[in-house]
Amino acid sequence: MYLCPECKSDHVEKTYSIGLRVIVCIILLFIPYGILICWVPFVFPYKYICYLCGTETVNDQMLQIDWREREELAKEFFRFEEKIDPLLGEWIEDQDGRIFKVAKGKGQFFLVEVKDIENVTTHRIVDYIEEPNTSEIKASSKVGVNYRRVLQNDPVDFSTDISTTKPDLTDLGKELLTEDEHKHIIDRDLDLNNWLKNLPKNQQEINVEFLLDQEKTAS
Repeated sequence: MYLCPECKSDHVEKTYSIGLRVIVCIILLFIPYGILICWVPFVFPYKYICYLCGTETVNDQMLQIDWREREELAKEFFRFEEKIDPLLGEWIEDQDGRIFKVAKGKGQFFLVEVKDIENVTTHRIVDYIEEPNTSEIKASSKVGVNYRRVLQNDPVDFSTDISTTKPDLTDLGKELLTEDEHKHIIDRDLDLNNWLKNLPKNQQEINVEFLLDQEKTAS
């Protein structure tokens, strides 16, 4: 079983086209001495893309595990879920005054950040360190396209006041936000910053640290 080397997700897929390799092989057969090199397209390393974090890599950089290691990873995931469960569905304010919602969607854990109606973003929660005084969430802004969109793309130009069309929640967004939260976020007459500030929040002091790529890879 192959896993993404960055986030250890098994939601990975080969991006190469076997059809394209066959076509290149056939073309090589029709050039001088091409029969000697027509096998070359089939030895190029396979490329993989991770749908969770968006990492693209080749097969020899993928993590390969057996069923025992897979069971251990599953146990680690459940232990992590138990640890972060008290925060799920809660809004938090970090050490810099940024406001996030801690939520679970499509089996993964995210910080949802709302800046405005056109900018509702997700950040992957990489780790959660619980301490008596100040706990810490380690997060990454590197998120695959399938886990990035919270609101549906809307054809309406938001810079005009002509249309009243409002963007709906994506399937992921329906798991991350409630209908009431969605209603407030897309309300153009609402002072969004004031609404976020006045939301009931978890009173625990929590720092949020966004990891650099090299730190995430090392972890």
